[in-house]
Amino acid sequence: MKHTSRLRVLDAVELIANQIAIGSHCQELINEYMSDYELEQTEELKQKITNQQSLLSQSIIMRRMVMENLLEIFESSDKELRCTFKHAVASYMFATECAQAATSICRGDIQRRAYLQMVQVLSMFLGIEVQVCGRCLQDILSGKQSKDVFRMRKEESSDVIESWETESSDLPTNN
Repeated sequence: MKHTSRLRVLDAVELIANQIAIGSHCQELINEYMSDYELEQTEELKQKITNQQSLLSQSIIMRRMVMENLLEIFESSDKELRCTFKHAVASYMFATECAQAATSICRGDIQRRAYLQMVQVLSMFLGIEVQVCGRCLQDILSGKQSKDVFRMRKEESSDVIESWETESSDLPTNN
């Protein structure tokens, strides 16, 4: 098994998505605790609200830092799309959570469409065409020529096919 590493852009997108999720869950709890606090003003509820507000602030700061890092990496990035990108990532993240929870609102290919929309906005935000495949994006960022990428992919696929043929020849037949 070969060691693979995820590309920093895709890792950043996942980190942004998870920071948005943390913020969303913190906000839900803040709203819940505030409603309870209106009924019964206890120190325990006040402390819970303060703790969640602190976590919410931390998640916002972390998300902003990661987005700034992305902007610094790509000179061609469009800073005006920053908010659109954030919302596209949030939409993708919520669609994914919704699909995993098997709720009726995310039937069909809603999660996939949200993902493709996020990739499109990410491409516009960074000013480069982002490939859905992380390895293809890595090739683009590392400046490999398309011929080299094609040759490498062809060699890799030949190796995989040969290993499948070897493995399948060892299997018993139904004859």
